[in-house]
Amino acid sequence: MYCPPEPFSYLGKALKTYFESSPEAKRDVSEIDWSKCSFFLVDERCVPLDHVDSNYRLVIEHIIPNLPGARVEQVYPIDTTLLDNIDLCAHAYEKTLFEYFKSKLSNAADESSFWDAAGLDIALLGMGPDGHICSLFPSKPQSKWTANGIDGCPVSSVGAPYPLVVSIGDSPKPPLSRITMSLPLVCNSHDIIFLCGGAEKQDALDRIVKDPESGETLPAARALPIGYQNAKYTIECVVLNTAASDSNQITLHHSEHSRARNGEVRWFVDAAACKKIAL
Repeated sequence: MYCPPEPFSYLGKALKTYFESSPEAKRDVSEIDWSKCSFFLVDERCVPLDHVDSNYRLVIEHIIPNLPGARVEQVYPIDTTLLDNIDLCAHAYEKTLFEYFKSKLSNAADESSFWDAAGLDIALLGMGPDGHICSLFPSKPQSKWTANGIDGCPVSSVGAPYPLVVSIGDSPKPPLSRITMSLPLVCNSHDIIFLCGGAEKQDALDRIVKDPESGETLPAARALPIGYQNAKYTIECVVLNTAASDSNQITLHHSEHSRARNGEVRWFVDAAACKKIAL
């Protein structure tokens, strides 16, 4: 896993699954200096931080303790004083990201260079059965927003060419109110990693791999790093059940697909999710 000296990272439910299911997890994470990482939530439910639905709570209770050297203070929560106004809550988290990027990119030559570089080093994502990522659902306009003012896209509150964070008040799954990083910000990541398991994911994954034109309607298919050439698009089938007899040999199949994008997209999926795919 690529991790530069002072990375921007996202961790969520997908990594919780990894820690709970893979015997390789603790060995893998020991290779990174987690004390130098900063963790942002690619989406969050608009609930108190100690609520059972809070992604922040999930991260500090189930993920940070598994990362040697990582501290709760390295995780950036939403402003819970703004839960009654999800637009302001989204703007506040956008400003948090902006201020962080400014502190790390103070040597950017100009504004254009700054926004080109303002992104995550690693975006670690899961995928829903409908192909959604973060809280970007295929049936909602937020998943199609790519630039300020286009197709109803709101204007960034920090002067970015696209909103870094947007709100959603009618999520197809509860809780209804959420904030989420925008697809352009996710795509501005250097690398994107998916952890995806379960038979309910196989139809969406099949569309993404076998039918690009159809699959492109799914947010997960559109989560590709921008700005580089000849990106690797890798799918690995892994054993996510620690009780499996061959759980120490987690890589079963491997397939690479070249795409005209940047960095690397890696999918780690279990046998059930990739059942329809010939790897």
